[in-house]
Amino acid sequence: MLKCAVAVVGESDKEFLRQSRKWDVEQWSSAEEELRERGWLGEDGHLTTAGTLAHEEVEAETDAVAARPWTALGADATARLAHLLEPLARTVLHSGVVPDANPVGLTPGT
Repeated sequence: MLKCAVAVVGESDKEFLRQSRKWDVEQWSSAEEELRERGWLGEDGHLTTAGTLAHEEVEAETDAVAARPWTALGADATARLAHLLEPLARTVLHSGVVPDANPVGLTPGT
């Protein structure tokens, strides 16, 4: 359901998320309906104020959790790993398999 919200705010391509999660159209529609029932998604298909706040809270929490391994690794080792992974990230991005708007943080400038 949260990935549905991510697509709603335009952070990721809806069809890419739906297909990569192996959700059928009915499951995606059910997730959208659940977001509406929570008051997070308006009838216009956009996040409500409550939905935006919930999305921001989830993003902040996932960012904090995702940062833990990098913090443990340290700044120098993290920078070195990022440098080593740049060619791989570029290859994946330019393959066209992952769309520009994606949930893994690859951007055209990568």
